[in-house]
Amino acid sequence: MELALAVSVKTSLINEYTIAHEGYVPSYATANITASGNITASGNTTAGSTISTDSTTSTTESNLTKQSKLSAADKASMKDRFERLEDSKMWKLSTGTFVEKQMQKFALACNYEHPVHSFVLDTTDLTWKKYFTAEEMREIKFHRLKKLVDLPAPLNEYINQLQQVADVPSLKQQLSIEKDDSDCEWFRNCLLNYFNLFKCGYLQSTDQTEGDMLRQVWFFVDTVFDTSKISCKGGEKSSKSSSSSRNSKRSLAGEKAMQRKMVGRKLDMVYFSQSSEYGSCECGRYEEQTKELYDGGFKMDKVSKDMLVDLCRKAPSAVSDLSVVGFLLFGAKLTLMLYAEGLSTEAPEHQASH
Repeated sequence: MELALAVSVKTSLINEYTIAHEGYVPSYATANITASGNITASGNTTAGSTISTDSTTSTTESNLTKQSKLSAADKASMKDRFERLEDSKMWKLSTGTFVEKQMQKFALACNYEHPVHSFVLDTTDLTWKKYFTAEEMREIKFHRLKKLVDLPAPLNEYINQLQQVADVPSLKQQLSIEKDDSDCEWFRNCLLNYFNLFKCGYLQSTDQTEGDMLRQVWFFVDTVFDTSKISCKGGEKSSKSSSSSRNSKRSLAGEKAMQRKMVGRKLDMVYFSQSSEYGSCECGRYEEQTKELYDGGFKMDKVSKDMLVDLCRKAPSAVSDLSVVGFLLFGAKLTLMLYAEGLSTEAPEHQASH
């Protein structure tokens, strides 16, 4: 396998939420993998990022995408949710188009569960070209554009030093020296690990499992957090934010039996600190379009939105400072997805073949 690293950055925004009441959960996420929120003081929007389905017709799944087929009751419920949104709180584009109203048209036309039913608008989804003009899509993508932070100065300087090395023996000599700075030491170890993968011919192999790829090729999406306050848990980890959203309507048994607690969506990795989740990772063995579309354009959108909602509830005054990260790893391609208030752009891909 020839290692070809493709990195693209997706960004998303979450509109400013007003959380005025205890237990109030914003239900809307818009933009690049977006979250746009129509939040009212009376709390007339509903929580949760998954459409409830009946046990007969709605649990049927698309064989290709694992997206649940919607029942008439599902569509009626979604229609009601959209109709309760107030025009004065909707996102009005410069053309006069209301984003939420266009989303409603698509949501009610769907026969299968889609991120739009969680009030998620992904501008990389070609479907939206039917509902927004090119000018409107550009306005959505670049709304409240923010820059990614620069690399730490010591790490940037270290990388520049290594790039000046003229030959392999000199490079090996440089990499044999341990660094006091934790970021530089992490980068040094990453390079040494990759040199070893090339040396042993691992990257030429084609029989790795997803676990092998995550453990051997994409190890740095785990180890980069070793010296930070963020912890990483792998092995099909269930998202607590997703579970909280799915179970937001559970109550004690009364006229009806208590509903069973639903497990959150499972991911290859979840990044968290204390009780809050800040990101996720999904990995695939090959660059397989169907699985990549589902994981990156459906599952991770929904989970990341749930994480943002959870963070908004815990720190409503810091919404503009919150962000959630997603790593989508397929074959030798890495897609970095950044979900944060005020972000909405997609950086160009960078190719590096070895």
